[in-house]
Amino acid sequence: MIKNEREYKVTKAAAARFRDSLAAHRAADHTGRDPVSVQAEASAIQAQLEDLEAAVADYDRLASGGIEALEVNRVEDLPKLLIQARIASGLTHEKLAERLGVKPQQIQRWEEDDYQTASFWRLIEVAEALGLSFSITASLPQPSAPSIPVAVDKLKGVGIDKGFLTSRLVPPADGPAGGAERSTHECAQLFASRVEAIFGKPFQDLVAMNDDDPWWGRAVANARYKLGATAKEKPVAFYSAYAHFLASALCRTMRGPVDRDLPLDWRAMRTLLFRDGRPDLATAVRRTWELGIPVLPLCDKGAFHGACWRIDWRGAVVLKQPMQTASRWLFDLVHELHHLAEAGPCQEFAAIEAEGTSDGRRLADEELRAHAFAADVLLNGKADVLYGLVSREAKGRIAWVKGAVQKIAAAEGVGVGLLANHVAFRLCQETGENWWGAAKNLQADDAPPYDTVRQILLQAVDLNAVEEPAGGLLRQAVAPLVVPGRAGADRVH
Repeated sequence: MIKNEREYKVTKAAAARFRDSLAAHRAADHTGRDPVSVQAEASAIQAQLEDLEAAVADYDRLASGGIEALEVNRVEDLPKLLIQARIASGLTHEKLAERLGVKPQQIQRWEEDDYQTASFWRLIEVAEALGLSFSITASLPQPSAPSIPVAVDKLKGVGIDKGFLTSRLVPPADGPAGGAERSTHECAQLFASRVEAIFGKPFQDLVAMNDDDPWWGRAVANARYKLGATAKEKPVAFYSAYAHFLASALCRTMRGPVDRDLPLDWRAMRTLLFRDGRPDLATAVRRTWELGIPVLPLCDKGAFHGACWRIDWRGAVVLKQPMQTASRWLFDLVHELHHLAEAGPCQEFAAIEAEGTSDGRRLADEELRAHAFAADVLLNGKADVLYGLVSREAKGRIAWVKGAVQKIAAAEGVGVGLLANHVAFRLCQETGENWWGAAKNLQADDAPPYDTVRQILLQAVDLNAVEEPAGGLLRQAVAPLVVPGRAGADRVH
C-alpha cells in the first residue's frame, strides 16, 4: 500500500523501469534459450509491473477525492483504513497532526508501522480527527470445530507433505510456554485460523474444495510467488505462501527504518556486512538484521532453498539450504541481498530459488549476477581470478580440483569452503560437472548454520510477544531440532 506522495513517486518510477524491462525482454533475441524459462521471466516481470500499477491505481483512486465509503472485513485492517481515509480526505501528515496536537513525524511513524505502536484509544482519536463514522457487523464463531485429521488429509491430497502440516501448522496440545493445555476444540480452531491467515480464505471453504478447483490455480499463480499452477508446483506455492506469511510477521516486528539503498557494488556490500573483518555467517546475519532486514531460517524438506521478498517496502530473507554448511548459507544470504539490491526500493518484490529449478532458470542472467556478486563479496573481488588459478592448477583433471582448491585458498588467504562452493558453481555452469559433494567435504566443521541463524532471530525478536496465529507458527517453524547420532546438536533433516 502506498502511504504518501514520496512512495507514490518512487512506485511510479519503479513501474516505469519494469515497463521498460518488459519491453526490452520482449524485443530481445532469446534464440537458444529454454522457451519455458523465457516465458517465466516475462511473466515475473509482468506480475511485478501489475503489482506496481495496481498500487499506483489504488492511490490515484483514493487521492481523487471521490470516495464516499471504505470497507474492511477484519479488525486488524483498521489501521489500513485510517491511512486510506487520510489520503481520500486530502489531508497531509501535517494537517492531521495539527488536528491531533502531535508532530507530523509522529503520524509518519504510526503509518510506517501500520499503527502497531498506537493504542486502541489513539486509533479512535485518529478516526474522529478524520471525521469517520462506522457501521460494524460482528459474525459470531460457528460452534462446531473443524476436524484436523480431515483437513490434513484434504491438504495432503493437493500435494502438501503431511509431516509438514502436522509439525508446522497443527498447534501442539501443550500450548505456549507457561500456558494451559489446549483442548481438541481449541487446537482445531487455532489450526483453522492459521490456514485462513496464510491463504486469506475461510477454512471450511478450503477443505471443501476439490484439488482441481480454479481457486488453487489462482492461489498458486498469485503474483507474490511467481510460480505456475501445475500439480508439481502446488506444494511449492503452498510452502511459499507459508514462508511469506512468516516473513511478513517478522517484518511487522521491525521498528527501525526500512532499508532503502542496498549497494550493488561488491566492495560496498562487503564493508557493509563485515566492515574490515573476514566473512562469516553470524556476522553477516546480525548485520542484515541491523539493516532492518529479518532473516528467517527454515529446515523443512523440499519446496525451495532460498527466497527474498519486499513486503510493504521492507526486505526479508528466508534461508533454507539443505546443505548444512555455514559457507553455503553465507553464499545464499549475500545472493538474496543482491536480488533485493537489484529490485531497489519498491513496495512488493519476490525471488524464490525453487528446488529442481530448470537450467534455464538457474543460469538466468539475474541468477548469474547474484552468484558472481556473492562470490566477489566473499572472496574479496577475486572470484574469477581464483577460479582461473584453480583451473590451471588442476590441469583439467576433476580429481585434482580438490587439492587445487585447498592450495589456492591457502596461498590467497581465502576460506577454503567459500572457494570450494564458488568452484562447484562454476564447474556446474560451464561443464555440467556436479562437484558439490566434493565441495561439501572441504567445509569447516562449524555449528549447523540453521542453529546460528535461529539463535540470532531469537535474540532479535521475542516470539512469545508475537500474536497468534503468526506467533505460534513462527515458534514451530524455528523450533530446536536434533540430528540423530550427533550429541548436543540442535536440528534435524
